[in-house]
Amino acid sequence: MKQLFLIIIILLINSCKTKQDLKIDKNSLLNNSNNDFKNITNEKYLAVVNNDTISINQIKYNYVYSAFLLNKIMFDKFGKWDEARFKKNERHPVLVWKNVQLFPNHETNYMIATYGGGEEDHKIYTSVMVFDEDGKDLLAGNLTLRNDVNEYFTELIRKNDENKKKFYSIYWRDVDPDFYKKYIK
Repeated sequence: MKQLFLIIIILLINSCKTKQDLKIDKNSLLNNSNNDFKNITNEKYLAVVNNDTISINQIKYNYVYSAFLLNKIMFDKFGKWDEARFKKNERHPVLVWKNVQLFPNHETNYMIATYGGGEEDHKIYTSVMVFDEDGKDLLAGNLTLRNDVNEYFTELIRKNDENKKKFYSIYWRDVDPDFYKKYIK
């Protein structure tokens, strides 16, 4: 009987802690400005290609104002994306820009993919993945490039012009025409 009582008490404490953590997460998100993030993580993005699961390195900017932030920034800087790649059962695609010269002093062109999510659990993030022209993941083990990309996108996030809104109408028109007709147009 004592053990059952102890288990119930532990479960109640943990359920309260989960609600408290969610409240902290929401508050952290609400206090962010539109040009900031709480932290940066290097994580794996999992994708299924021809029935094979592949793991791609991504730099995630966590607790951002919008999951579309890097999509918008890339659009503002480099124009419309070259491809929109949808994961199965996802509403929002990974946007891909090809032949992008990120760094002004380097002539290297990259393929850049951006993605965002986390709205459902109030942990909104935006992320970037970097590939060479053959599709090789360049963030896998190249610490120098990862740091350069991280610094580059951190600066772009902090300098983001919130008044530029053209991305959203083009995004919704191409990605979800019904939503565009109903709410954006």
